[in-house]
Amino acid sequence: MHRIMFILVCTLAALALTGAAAWFFLPTATWRDVVTAAERQRAGLVAKTVTAGGQPIAYLDGGAATDPAPILLLHGSSGEKDNWNRVARFLTPQHRVIAIDLPGFGDSPHWIGHGIGLADQVAALTAIIDALGLQQLHLGGNSMGARVAALYAAAHPRRVRSLWLPGPSGVLSAAPSDLQRHLQAGGDNPLFIRSIYAFDAYLHWLMAAPPRIPAPVKHAMAERALGKADFHRSVFDAFAHETVSLEHSLNGMTVPTRIVWGERDRIWHVSGATLLVDHLANASLLLLPGGHLPMIEAPDTVAADYLAFLSSLPQHQEF
Repeated sequence: MHRIMFILVCTLAALALTGAAAWFFLPTATWRDVVTAAERQRAGLVAKTVTAGGQPIAYLDGGAATDPAPILLLHGSSGEKDNWNRVARFLTPQHRVIAIDLPGFGDSPHWIGHGIGLADQVAALTAIIDALGLQQLHLGGNSMGARVAALYAAAHPRRVRSLWLPGPSGVLSAAPSDLQRHLQAGGDNPLFIRSIYAFDAYLHWLMAAPPRIPAPVKHAMAERALGKADFHRSVFDAFAHETVSLEHSLNGMTVPTRIVWGERDRIWHVSGATLLVDHLANASLLLLPGGHLPMIEAPDTVAADYLAFLSSLPQHQEF
């Protein structure tokens, strides 16, 4: 039995013997680590590091090792690489999948002397792709990560075989979202929790139907989010002042693009979906009934759609 599964089984057995009281004796971080490790193993992903631009980056890697054009995935402004584990398990049987922590996020340290704005994130992505030795790739991202991925694709259309945008940010001409109206009315940003007790509300801002999370694991996730809240807030604020819109930056781009948008997305209004499709020369759209994180809310549906999209691409694209 693999070591990770052995730890998980032993932990669950301990609970069965000692009852719920065991929750109070196990560090919450242990719960998160065990569950995260099990999800990574189920997806066939392994934690690795690479030096890019002279500085370290943490990432997950797995799947078809001989895939000539891996899938590289980017998280959002309050996310990390493990946001992709649930959907990745449907992708790795056929494709190599790489999910990275951008500088300062997840397990990647903040790069010394490196900014946090949009141009800085695109520059970091460029360095990471070069460090990984990827000459061709399928690029995807959620929220902030989608915006970064899309601008990279616009700058390197001969290198990116396709673009995948579940829950993108940056369509600035879309109708105001629930979050934008909330902030304009003077409300606190609910994406950056000030206590672990605000975590449930945070999840419901991000997702229409959050998955069930065991209490100790949720507690550990809340503690991790709380520890990163100041950094995530600074990145969000930097991006909020960006005037670079996806609909204009990508206008006429021919890279094959699949957009996935939740009809109840509270972070970016769903009207941005058709606006973005209309500005791209080779884009299609999947609308789902959920929220801002479709790859977590409906991983099987999102993965099946994405695999069908990849299968529809020309086998021998000209670059």
